[in-house]
Amino acid sequence: ASAEGNSTYSALASLFGRVNYNYKQRYLVEFTARYDGSSKFARGNRWGFFPSASLGWRISEEKFFQPLTTYVSNLKFRVSYGLLGNQSISNYQYYSLISNGGNYMFGDKLEMGYAESVMGNEEITWESSKNFNVGLDFSLFDNRLYGTIDWYKKRTSDILLQLEVPDLLGISSPMENAGVIENKGWDLTLNWQSKIGKDFNYRIGVVLSDVKNEVIDLKGYKSPTTNLTARIEGEPLDAIFGYKTLGICENEEQYKKYEKQMKTFNPKWNIGDIIIEDRDKNGRIDAADKTVIGNSIPRYTFGLNLGFDYKNWDFSCFFQGVGKADGYVT
Repeated sequence: ASAEGNSTYSALASLFGRVNYNYKQRYLVEFTARYDGSSKFARGNRWGFFPSASLGWRISEEKFFQPLTTYVSNLKFRVSYGLLGNQSISNYQYYSLISNGGNYMFGDKLEMGYAESVMGNEEITWESSKNFNVGLDFSLFDNRLYGTIDWYKKRTSDILLQLEVPDLLGISSPMENAGVIENKGWDLTLNWQSKIGKDFNYRIGVVLSDVKNEVIDLKGYKSPTTNLTARIEGEPLDAIFGYKTLGICENEEQYKKYEKQMKTFNPKWNIGDIIIEDRDKNGRIDAADKTVIGNSIPRYTFGLNLGFDYKNWDFSCFFQGVGKADGYVT
């Protein structure tokens, strides 16, 4: 802490090494290792070791592939596996913090009091993610069409989280290595570049990707039913959490069918209001009927690049979006 009392500092030290091997421009091997230390963790838990390895095979350089090089100028297969660390938390989370905790009576005087406000945890250490990737790079038609295809799986363990604790504790919950989350996804990139005549060059680029996220383990923790987003084992991280609906009550027949259960939720419920599903079939609508109703992580992200140049003029534009996204309108 600085002399002003409000600024904080942190330090990160790293040792990094890499070895590459190339055999006949066909077989490529790379080993990487890093040893990182962070002041955001207490002594004894500050250092983490994160190795990785990757292999590449330039298929287009093989003799058996030469008859196809007229159409496919480059084809490369690659696979990689490695560990990465993360220490992106606030400083001094391993310390318990003391702050103004309110006033108290000392004799007949009202005095300012201080109390523990944040519980520290000296056992916290690096998050660690295991990353597996398989990819293919290619170029066709004299390099006019080129692109990449990737499939990956990433499992992050010992995620640094503040899980909720009972209010009886009276202070903020400590940071802890408490979660396991898995991402599976793929990426596709395609580019086409060519020319018309002598001076007109044009290019088209397409990017498409998708990822599925799942909370694997939270050590039994369950999010409060009052939260709009929830962290639940087996569901996406921060899934949208709420009541599943059955449409709008449109007529007297529907009103009579759902009146009893819906008026336990809203005594003024009537025709024209939303019908909520009684998931546990107990005849009333309450917090037990809430469930995961959406995913806050978008699916099928895409982008489109278009451009051309003619002599000293050039033009480009970019479009991006998602194919599937859930939202919550209050």
